[in-house]
Amino acid sequence: MNFESTLALQLEEQIDHFTEIVTDGNIITGILFRNSEGLIEITQILPGYGGVLPTLLPTSSVNFIRIQ
Repeated sequence: MNFESTLALQLEEQIDHFTEIVTDGNIITGILFRNSEGLIEITQILPGYGGVLPTLLPTSSVNFIRIQ
């Protein structure tokens, strides 16, 4: 089992949890929405008026993930 497969299995258990994902250039925080076909979908909660921003990230771009 490779890294991406292991990550996908672990993320399936964390759907709907507040998540921080760190890539080489960004820190993305929000609610983990979905993980499929090498992509992680997270719903970012924007400051201010409480808007949301759906964001897709390839699992290959992930340096680490913190689940809260």
